[in-house]
Amino acid sequence: MPTISELDLSVFISLLARKIREMKIELEALQTPGRDLSAGQVDERCDLQEGLESYFNLLARLRDDHEEAIRSGIELPTFEDLTGEIGREI
Repeated sequence: MPTISELDLSVFISLLARKIREMKIELEALQTPGRDLSAGQVDERCDLQEGLESYFNLLARLRDDHEEAIRSGIELPTFEDLTGEIGREI
């Protein structure tokens, strides 16, 4: 049973997917080949990687809640509609 309302679940999934996309863009910018990173940028890259892993795990758990809500008859947008290409990575 979802622990938040179905509307909140849909909004949160969508926002989390957007944040993951933004973080992936930031990480890609830091991983440009041939670019020397400062110590701060290395730390930033590690933080982004850890954050992405954590957010992907959270999104996977929310997918379970989303699927359970749909199985119980609640009409929600599809997970793929809410997450775009990020949902295919889960």
